Amino acid sequence: MGLDHDTIEGIDLAARIHDIGKIGTPAEILSRPTNLSPMEWELIKIHAQAGADIIKGVTFPLPVAEMIVQHHERLDGSGYPCGLRGEEICLGARIIAVADTVEAMSSHRPYRPALGVEAAVEEIVNGRGRLFEPAVVDACVALVHSGRIRLGPTWD
Repeated sequence: MGLDHDTIEGIDLAARIHDIGKIGTPAEILSRPTNLSPMEWELIKIHAQAGADIIKGVTFPLPVAEMIVQHHERLDGSGYPCGLRGEEICLGARIIAVADTVEAMSSHRPYRPALGVEAAVEEIVNGRGRLFEPAVVDACVALVHSGRIRLGPTWD
C-alpha cells in the first residue's frame, strides 16, 4: 500500500494488541460454544473502547489507541462503538478491520470451526467499498493469493 516503515510498525503494534480490551470480558462469554444473547453481545462490543482505555496513558508515535477503538468500525457506519463512516475511521483501523475479519474467519472459534481462507477472502471482497476500505481489501487479497501470508491451520 506504499506506507512508510514507521506507519507499518505502528499499525503492526496496534494489530497485535487490538483485542486487549477483551481481558475485561468474562471468559465464559469468550469461550461460549453457542450464540451469544443480545446482552452478552453488548458486553463483547465494549472491548474496543476498553482496549483503548487500557493503553490511553502510553505514548506511541502513532494513534494506537484510536486504531484499537475503531477496529470494528465499518465504512458504511454499521460498525461499533461509534458508528464512524469512511474517512472518519483512521487508516490503521481500516487495515486492522480487514486483517481481523480474515483471521477470525480462517481460525477455529469455540462456536464454530474455521470457515477457511477462501470464505474469508470472499467476505472481505463482498464488503469491499461498503464495509471495508477497497485498497486494503485489494492488498489483502493479493497477499493471500501470492502466498505471502498464511492463514488457517498453518497460522503460526
